[in-house]
Amino acid sequence: GMDSYNTERIDISRGANAILFGQGSPAGIINNQLKTPNLRRNGYTFSSAVGRYGSHREVLDVNQMLLKDRLGIRVIGLNDQENFRQEPAFEDDRRLYAAVRWEPRLVKDGFTQIQVSYEDG
Repeated sequence: GMDSYNTERIDISRGANAILFGQGSPAGIINNQLKTPNLRRNGYTFSSAVGRYGSHREVLDVNQMLLKDRLGIRVIGLNDQENFRQEPAFEDDRRLYAAVRWEPRLVKDGFTQIQVSYEDG
């Protein structure tokens, strides 16, 4: 299933105007945006949670600006171990997400952005 550890934003378009968005489904659409590197400041976050039956979840999010307003990298790691009452039922999820963003000044009055992202799990 989908895990939102690397999701920046989720938009839900539904109702009468939903047919105007995306592929035109009258039921609406859900659009998600992945986290991208911030080119103006560094950031580091860590979250941890524990649950029943020895379950635990850790997420480390590191944003590193390499060249201010030009080049940055973001790496997010997830370790999610979910155990259940029944033995040996469990769910073990380890993921790594990385994104690089580069905004070179190729033309005087233009904007160019190159972004590459990768996920392994």
